[in-house]
Order: sequence, then C-alpha cells, then structure tokens
Amino acid sequence: MSPGALYILGPGTTTRTIMICLGLEKTLLGVDAVRGGALAGRDVTEKDLLRLLTAHPRRTSWSL
Repeated sequence: MSPGALYILGPGTTTRTIMICLGLEKTLLGVDAVRGGALAGRDVTEKDLLRLLTAHPRRTSWSL
C-alpha cells in the first residue's frame, strides 16, 4: 500500500484477508477505510466516505 493513500475496502471475506494481513479487524458486512496502515474508518456510511474522500487528495494516474 502506498503511504498516505486512502483505501476503501468493501464487504466480504477477500477484503477481510487483506485486513488480517494489515493486523486490523474487519467488519464482515460493512465498508472500512485504511490509511497509512491504520484504520481511518470502520463500518463507514456514505456520508463518512464523502468526508474521507474530500479530506484526501485524489490520485489521477496509477503506476504499478
């Protein structure tokens, strides 16, 4: 994960595996947000997501 980037993880067991690798607890049916290896939001709502997205700069290009 890129340092400082905000990651939004949807529900399910696949994203739970990612959270386990990060050492974070995942809500199985909710949406969680991670930034800098730490939980930025747990079981976030649409309003929470919009707040998080406006607080973080958007990335317009991806390089792998």
